[in-house]
Amino acid sequence: MNEQAPKNKKIIALEGTIKAGKTTLAGGIEKTLNAGVVWEYGKYLNGRQFPIFPPRDLEVAKKVTEFFASIEQERLEDLEKIIKDIVVVDRIHHSCLAVNYTADKLYKTNYFGEMEEIWKRTAKITPDVAIYLYVGQQELERRLAPTKHLYREIFYNRNFNDFIREYYAKLGFILIDTTNMTEGQVLLTALSYV
Repeated sequence: MNEQAPKNKKIIALEGTIKAGKTTLAGGIEKTLNAGVVWEYGKYLNGRQFPIFPPRDLEVAKKVTEFFASIEQERLEDLEKIIKDIVVVDRIHHSCLAVNYTADKLYKTNYFGEMEEIWKRTAKITPDVAIYLYVGQQELERRLAPTKHLYREIFYNRNFNDFIREYYAKLGFILIDTTNMTEGQVLLTALSYV
């Protein structure tokens, strides 16, 4: 069991590409299992802006990691306040590491090792079950088409998405392809692992 989260809670982490259905699935698990939820990092910005990607140098990469680590502390505090046996976490610290891993692969930044060391020293939410949702490239482009996301071109990049998925596969996350699934099918599939 995770030493950084209350011992009486089962923690389910949801990771995945943009528009794969993480937040929808978190809500579905919340309703179905009467679970608590710790929402994704964006809900904790409080007027702050997400840092730019990719980081232009090592110092910026460290500041970005420290930015997310500080938000992680807020999320840990919220986790501790939840009085439920099951808690769903919409993204965990691996979101940050996956982006650094991918930046190393695509842009040859070589920051991943140092960012991993920062996270090793940081209190963080560590799940009992870790699920990664993804969609095929064509479906991802269809789902992103109506949006005006700051990093839209990066998310359209097949290599970016492949390296992100590779990172989670190496960690042993449960991978679920939501391309041709309804919300209900995604929920039932995820619940089969819980």
